[in-house]
Amino acid sequence: MKQSMETDLMTTGEVSRMFRVSRQAVTAWIQLGKIPAFKTPGGRYRILRADLVRFFQKNNHPVPSGLLHDRAHILIVDDERPILDILLRLISIRYPRVMVDTAEDGISALDKIAQSTPDLVILDIRMPRMDGIEVIRRLRNEPAYGTIKILPMSGDPGALNGTGRSSDYSVFRKGSSFQKLVESLPAYLPHLAGRVDN
Repeated sequence: MKQSMETDLMTTGEVSRMFRVSRQAVTAWIQLGKIPAFKTPGGRYRILRADLVRFFQKNNHPVPSGLLHDRAHILIVDDERPILDILLRLISIRYPRVMVDTAEDGISALDKIAQSTPDLVILDIRMPRMDGIEVIRRLRNEPAYGTIKILPMSGDPGALNGTGRSSDYSVFRKGSSFQKLVESLPAYLPHLAGRVDN
């Protein structure tokens, strides 16, 4: 029961990363009564997951699937089927509770995102029909998708140079160990830390 209760609670840091705002902003929302919260004996705010879901809904934001299902939702987008299969297998083995979906180009990715908002998109930059740069542009121009984290991939580490986005993202270089990419996921989704299946 104690473990279940802990997974239902979120810190101000986790909420700030979800909304891409400062911890101070989250604290201000709490103090203004916009998000219910309580203080621990150490004076730290804790927020119930259910209260945060209601906050998203009240403000007409898509609710991240990780909040609704207590499972992170990752969308992998790549036009190379073998890469989709490798990443799907590696992530599923290491984080069995994570919901993983795939798409083979940018258009299919946006269709899937419209149906179910992922917490993280692992996104190839070079693809037919619609490339990753255009996917990033469309997601970042839509406030409703502001909580989605993006992990770009490319054989060219300078793939985002000249797009105005190169300083916003760390591009994972294709050809590197995909195991390293999987191990880096808690940096994007902190609630994955400690959920490794050994």
